[in-house]
Amino acid sequence: MMSSPRNEAARFPKLAGLIATGWGAAVFGAGPAGPQAAVSGTLPIEVSTTAAIMETLPQAEGGETRRFVPATDIVEGQVVYYTLAVRNPGSQPAHDVVVTKPVPANTRYIPGSAVAPNATVTFSIDGGVTFAPARNLVAPDEPGSAGPVPPERYTHIRWRMRYPLAPGAVAYARFRAVFR
Repeated sequence: MMSSPRNEAARFPKLAGLIATGWGAAVFGAGPAGPQAAVSGTLPIEVSTTAAIMETLPQAEGGETRRFVPATDIVEGQVVYYTLAVRNPGSQPAHDVVVTKPVPANTRYIPGSAVAPNATVTFSIDGGVTFAPARNLVAPDEPGSAGPVPPERYTHIRWRMRYPLAPGAVAYARFRAVFR
């Protein structure tokens, strides 16, 4: 469940420019998380979110190198990689940790991209009121409709940790979305 915070910070740097869209740090328990972030658990939990894009650089030998760079300039159709760092700043294990994030405005969630080790991932299509696994989502305005709900209808993603988060530990959750 844990990754090295130093390695993750190097791959997904924090982006101050995204704070205006609600994707900056949110601290539960030390201040209001606001409508853009919701965190629950037995102790205060800190959540910060970073956004990056994949940059491809040509190499002199004819190959190419890929790297993550801050998502400061995004164009339509580009994939944005979001990483949530969930930290327990306390001295006791945090039980029943749940992190909920809205799908960012002007993006479409990429199916199957929401992951976190040892966490259950569910989605909402009603503004974060109800959550279910993607395969169980049912659009209320389409009774009896067969097939999955399209990802452009997803409004929120929720990660529910299966195990307590140790004191000082950081767990990572990720998802991707296409900018539109």
